[in-house]
Amino acid sequence: MTLPARDGWPAKYAEIFGRDGFFIELHDHNLDAQRRCNPGLVRIAREMDLGLVAANDVHFLEPEHHESHDVMLCIGTGAMVFDEKRMRYAPELYFKSGDEMALLFREVPEAISNTLSVAERCDLKLEFGHPSIPPSNRPPERDARNIFASYAGSDLRNATV
Repeated sequence: MTLPARDGWPAKYAEIFGRDGFFIELHDHNLDAQRRCNPGLVRIAREMDLGLVAANDVHFLEPEHHESHDVMLCIGTGAMVFDEKRMRYAPELYFKSGDEMALLFREVPEAISNTLSVAERCDLKLEFGHPSIPPSNRPPERDARNIFASYAGSDLRNATV
């Protein structure tokens, strides 16, 4: 038996984060499961007066990168491209423009405006060219450069940091 949304996880998260801090996330990567789930997620959001956001998983930048990404996935998993039972990603997992997202979610335009609202709440600053590595309590002789140098000629599978 499943609990109604008002008694289940949406209600718990809405209580924790507040109604303006918890959103129901929608995806549309041309997958049947997402197409079946999205109407129910919209219903839950509307019944509970929760916001919707439109999200897009990104695994490659352009649609034409799908094939090379697929080959890279095969290399990483040790699979062959022609293997029907291997892991695959949908071709739609590319970085979509705002117009493409608006078209995908045209039936729930508030999901697009809410996505922008969430993004505007974020304060993320990235410095390109400068890796951001958390501080470490290692002694100076065990810094990342020295650790890497010590492993460069050894079997990395047995390395401990």
